[in-house]
Amino acid sequence: MAVEPMKLMSGVFLKKDASAVLKEIIIQGSLHIADKNKPSDFTIKAFERLNNNLDKDNEESISLSPFEVDHSLDSRKYKQQFLEIFDYLNIDNNPQDQKTENRPSLEELSDINDLYTEVIKLRDFEYKIDHELINLQLYVDFLQFFTEKGAGDIKIKDIRNLKFMNYVFGTLSQDAYKKLKDNYENIKDIVVHAGRTSATHHTQSEELVMVFSPLSKTSDSKNILKSLNFTPLELPDFEENDEDTFSSLLARMEKLLSEKNKNKEDFIQKKNLFVQKNSSKIKSLYYNYKVADLSTQIEGYIAQTDHFFFIAGFIPISKIKDMERSIMEIAPETILTFEDADTVKDIAPAPTKLKNNTLFAPFETLVNMYSVPNYNEKDPTPFFAITYMLFFGMMFGDVGQGLILVLAGLLLAKKIPSLAGIASRIGVSSMIFGFLYGSVFGIENIIPSLLIRPMEEVNTILIAAICLGIVLILIAYGIGLGNLAKRKDKVNLYFDKNGITGLLFYLAFLIFIVNMIFGKRIIPQFSPILSIITAAVMIIACFILFMKPALAAKVLTAEEYKHMEKPNGVERGFELFETIMSFFTNTLSFIRVGAFAINHVGLFMAFHALGQMTGSTIGNAVMLILGNIIIIVLEGLIVAIQSIRLEYYELFSRYFKGEGVSYDPMNIKKF
Repeated sequence: MAVEPMKLMSGVFLKKDASAVLKEIIIQGSLHIADKNKPSDFTIKAFERLNNNLDKDNEESISLSPFEVDHSLDSRKYKQQFLEIFDYLNIDNNPQDQKTENRPSLEELSDINDLYTEVIKLRDFEYKIDHELINLQLYVDFLQFFTEKGAGDIKIKDIRNLKFMNYVFGTLSQDAYKKLKDNYENIKDIVVHAGRTSATHHTQSEELVMVFSPLSKTSDSKNILKSLNFTPLELPDFEENDEDTFSSLLARMEKLLSEKNKNKEDFIQKKNLFVQKNSSKIKSLYYNYKVADLSTQIEGYIAQTDHFFFIAGFIPISKIKDMERSIMEIAPETILTFEDADTVKDIAPAPTKLKNNTLFAPFETLVNMYSVPNYNEKDPTPFFAITYMLFFGMMFGDVGQGLILVLAGLLLAKKIPSLAGIASRIGVSSMIFGFLYGSVFGIENIIPSLLIRPMEEVNTILIAAICLGIVLILIAYGIGLGNLAKRKDKVNLYFDKNGITGLLFYLAFLIFIVNMIFGKRIIPQFSPILSIITAAVMIIACFILFMKPALAAKVLTAEEYKHMEKPNGVERGFELFETIMSFFTNTLSFIRVGAFAINHVGLFMAFHALGQMTGSTIGNAVMLILGNIIIIVLEGLIVAIQSIRLEYYELFSRYFKGEGVSYDPMNIKKF
């Protein structure tokens, strides 16, 4: 439950080992290339640092230049081929997790060209079969329509040889057919609707129509149908008998359709055998392609000399041994150095890799929505997760509704893991507080209350919410002071509103308020003295906050003070006023926790009253079900947002700086 420690890995390799080393770095998948916007600057700085550490007496300048990137890999072409193969064969495109002895060569990758050619042939042939089946099915539907309408004895040649009418048979989209029906009075055609086609993998459902038009209006009819994107179909190209009727032709077409379906089944078996035979090879080639392509990309972050190349990046300390061992096995003449991230801040900021247990991990998403934690501060996720679940549970305490959230989380676990994890955890919190409140789907007479019923003890729940807020703000102060000390930010640690001075003001403010309310009754003799002391502490704290720029000169070097932002007196005055008000408003803001707990009960009572007004058991039940749905969806969303607001504005502002860089290593997974 912390930010995982990082080290800067600097490596010098022989040029002959470049391909193998780069491939291994990608396979290991743990090296974060820093400063990707200006990789050359970062690389040069890191190299100069490494060179100085290795040979401090060497004054000879070493000329660095960008690595010569290999552009021979046609990445776009290979990527398109693989995408088409995976799509058609329905193969999972997760590459095989395998290691090869050497970096995949272009010769190895070229094998995909032959496979791609075979796949395209299969795909085109299947599309042809499908097209034939679709057309045949349309003809069968057409013939069945006329047969069922009593026209089974009509000869086909009589339809083909019409003297005064022209006809066309085909399909229209459902929208186009509706437009045709709406304008039927304005056209001279006779439209016969023969049914609706079935939707397939490649096509949507369409309307099957036969359009008869006078020969003199053939041109107009064609224009109208063209504007509607009409798809004409000709009668099948096979030998017809002059005596063929709709009925006899239907029987022959159904037989042909059956034969084509058998051909499709045979083809599917052939296709499945092809997948079984080549699936492993395709995945292997895809893996090789990804490694080769990423190797080309990473070359853009490399510097070289006449005989060596150099690469640098951040790596978690837990991955160092594996990286070092694998590289040394394939390139033993390599020089690798590892430096603590804190010692190389002048080169680039270390990335942040959060490491939390299963309970807290889903909440990393909400933390990162605010900002990526800074490498040099405590991971806020555990405190955020605990307080967020606490806030939500207190405001949305109900056993039944919490159970619904848990079930929703389980259902969404595979599709949206992070959201599902949050939903299930806040659902459990809601259930816990539901038992404390004695509420099941808003009904409070099913189980007893283990602690309190919010609607019955309004003042108690509101005061408890404020007290909770005070405790959490103090904890946030403690975390913030630890972060400031870790960053060695002396100015803000001593003189900032979120530092020691701000904490003293807040404590004095709390004691002053409590003393004003209870002091005369509890400690009548010391109450006036305590008021004077706390007021004096607040005045001194305000003075320190106002004089922060001047006091900063006492703890900073001349150079650091020179670059420090120094607001004028008016700006500091307004900032001080805002700070004082924030201590009061931030504390009172937590009253919403108690208010929403009360509102949660009151909202269900409103639905319960509406249910009773229906005057029937069924109506009451429907209203209660509807009320629970609205509460879970609408109020649940509002409570979730309010919980986030408390975290971001009332707590994060005290201890969380953010502005970190996400850990984003070069590996197969990100491709």
